[in-house]
Amino acid sequence: MEKLIYLVWDRPSRRGADVRAQVIDDVAPRLLALGPHGLQIDVDDDEADFSSMVPVPDDELPVRAGVSIWVDAPSSARTTNASSSTKPPSSPNFRTGVSAPG
Repeated sequence: MEKLIYLVWDRPSRRGADVRAQVIDDVAPRLLALGPHGLQIDVDDDEADFSSMVPVPDDELPVRAGVSIWVDAPSSARTTNASSSTKPPSSPNFRTGVSAPG
């Protein structure tokens, strides 16, 4: 099993409720339709009650969401391939060696 992490950068002027709606209402159902072992989404929305531990440089966009999805490893019999249409906007894909519990 493999954990894929997507970071979503977006302009800070965009309302948190709009970011949440796009990620939770649009992206999450498409990712769940792929049949992952798990999905976790953390959103910087109007309900987030903390600020960034590291200041965002003036010439960079802040991370507005983090999406973690657990899928079969490429060497497994069943491989989950997320098409580019299911990736959160402006999100590079970072592979990690972290495995889901269980």
